[in-house]
Amino acid sequence: MRVFHDVGIVIIEPLRIASYLVGHLDGMNDTGTLCEVAPELPTEDHAFVIAIGRLVDQLRTLWGTRGKWESYNALVDVGAVCFRLFEKFGLHARPQP
Repeated sequence: MRVFHDVGIVIIEPLRIASYLVGHLDGMNDTGTLCEVAPELPTEDHAFVIAIGRLVDQLRTLWGTRGKWESYNALVDVGAVCFRLFEKFGLHARPQP
């Protein structure tokens, strides 16, 4: 569990920062792709670029459907982006009973 915590934080931190950036940009009504609005986004690690793109899509979908959620299950897809990124880096997590 300790390894998951220590490594997980490092993997998720770029997603957290990107979500703040996208929220700010969307608040300014700039709905371009992240690479258009932040061309300095490092592209050497495609796993992060892909994950951030998926996260942006999920967050914008959630925002577009706000008020229509029947449960918090709509947030599951956001978590799935993180778990896919974990798997890309060899960190495999399973739900515990």
